[in-house]
Amino acid sequence: MWPAINELDTRQRLILGALQLISEGGAEAFSANALTQRVGVSKGALYHHFESLEDVLVEAVRFRVEDRMVESERCYQDYSDLASWLKDYFEEITAFACSPAFLNILLYFNQKGLRSEVIREHLCHNNDANFERMAEMIQHFYPRVIERKRLSYICSLILFTVESASAHSGLQKNRERFRGVWEWLIQAVVRDLAAYE
Repeated sequence: MWPAINELDTRQRLILGALQLISEGGAEAFSANALTQRVGVSKGALYHHFESLEDVLVEAVRFRVEDRMVESERCYQDYSDLASWLKDYFEEITAFACSPAFLNILLYFNQKGLRSEVIREHLCHNNDANFERMAEMIQHFYPRVIERKRLSYICSLILFTVESASAHSGLQKNRERFRGVWEWLIQAVVRDLAAYE
């Protein structure tokens, strides 16, 4: 469910408008004119906040993934075990990776001859800050695991699995195949962490 566009600031309105527009109309429908008309701002406002339309889309992916990450952080303490939380986390990330918005963003980048890897990098949120946040969530379930090397290794496994899923997004059969990969990974991670308890 999208929030009401008129309740957001200009930058947020452009990001949300881009997600809605490309989700509903596809890559062909995404243009500066269509976006500014959709959210009711001038082209000057668009290019004040973003250097290009591609930057709007990159930020839109980052925004959606960050939103999911924040939501996961907010509710992970409601779970009784890491395996249940990881399963839901993987499902949510892959649901976005298979969504019309994400697939049309990839299509737009490919049609323009641009590197879609930058989009996938944001989907995987593979950076130091997110590694730290992931490590904190793991430690919530396994407080005795304090060795940074071990935590980094486990976070890398989790985020690599998200990256692999995004690289094969869009096909239901791939989504089903990666569900099997997640289940194997979750078992391996939990087994590894349980050795510390």
